[in-house]
Amino acid sequence: MVTAWQGLNAHLAAIGRIAAVARQFGPRLGDYPQITEHALGENSRLTDTAIICTDGPLEADSAVFNRPDQGHRTSPYFRCNLRLHSVESAQDRYNAWAADEFDRIHSGPRDGWIDPATGEMHENPVPENPYRQKIST
Repeated sequence: MVTAWQGLNAHLAAIGRIAAVARQFGPRLGDYPQITEHALGENSRLTDTAIICTDGPLEADSAVFNRPDQGHRTSPYFRCNLRLHSVESAQDRYNAWAADEFDRIHSGPRDGWIDPATGEMHENPVPENPYRQKIST
């Protein structure tokens, strides 16, 4: 048990190096972004590491990575489920979050217009969510 405990730093360093490479393809700060970012969403709450390297809710996992790493006892890699995503699955994961953000932004009362002929009020239509996957019937 002591040997395993002493080896944690080396294992966490290896996970950190893998995450650093994967993070380069993320939408926020990656040098080679492969994921299209939703411009109107609150992207500041997300981290590239959470998008590409975790399997839980994006905002919750990102919050863990936004805290300073103070060693293996408080490592963010212990506080979330790890899963290395392909670019395609990371894009799908991000699109699910962006679809919810789009719905949140466009929820609530909408403006409208009054038909001059009848005097009736008509609400503007809700824009189609570009991040929702279309399901064929």
